[in-house]
Amino acid sequence: NDRQPNAEEVLAAIESGDISLSEKSSTENKQTITVDKNQLKNYFNWLKESWVHPVNSHHVSGKYYGLITLGLAALTLGIGIWFMYHNTARSIGNATSSLFGNGFESSSNTIAANIFLPAILLIAILYLAVVVAGFVTKRLIFQESEFSFNEAFDYYGRMFSIILLINVFLLVFAMLSSVFMAMVILYISMTLVGFIGTYSVFSSISKTKLDSFYAALIGNVVFGFIFGVIAFIAVTTIGKQVMLSIFS
Repeated sequence: NDRQPNAEEVLAAIESGDISLSEKSSTENKQTITVDKNQLKNYFNWLKESWVHPVNSHHVSGKYYGLITLGLAALTLGIGIWFMYHNTARSIGNATSSLFGNGFESSSNTIAANIFLPAILLIAILYLAVVVAGFVTKRLIFQESEFSFNEAFDYYGRMFSIILLINVFLLVFAMLSSVFMAMVILYISMTLVGFIGTYSVFSSISKTKLDSFYAALIGNVVFGFIFGVIAFIAVTTIGKQVMLSIFS
């Protein structure tokens, strides 16, 4: 029988002397590994379902899957941009080595190291700003009182799963030093982020007395304002640190 014993059965076995504490620890470790494998498998099933049906027909669920997807999307994009910068700087350094020696490449490597984590943090905040702006817009303008913050992460996370997939391709091309293709995919990724924000507003069903046209119009203004404020604060604070690290 491959069934794993539950906690009550393990405790009863320890009290009766059937198993020792070391056996208990081993059993708990096996249960943890089994749970982790099941969670990982369930997350990949969630991803595959989201790629096929970003907004409809959901059968696989996970409380933090949307948040994890946003984080992975930001991480892959940040690493991809770092490779794009590094490969471009290396190419320029090789072309100008006869004039400046290795000084340009050395300084560019230092800059790349200093902006790596801030760039990922900035991207993550911008992605999160889409979720926050969408959540407030749906609750405030469209009066979707049942739309919770957890549902917002799942709703936007499923659409961002497509961006995660696109960012993975960007990362692959950037690692292969194909900067042009990576730039094209970066443009697609950024455009899709904007489309997700617009789609989430226009697809909302207004529960107010406002005509759907005016509700969508006001919703887009509110969404853009909230996203713009968060983006401005993030860019001015984190961007300032990045600029200081570049020119210091």
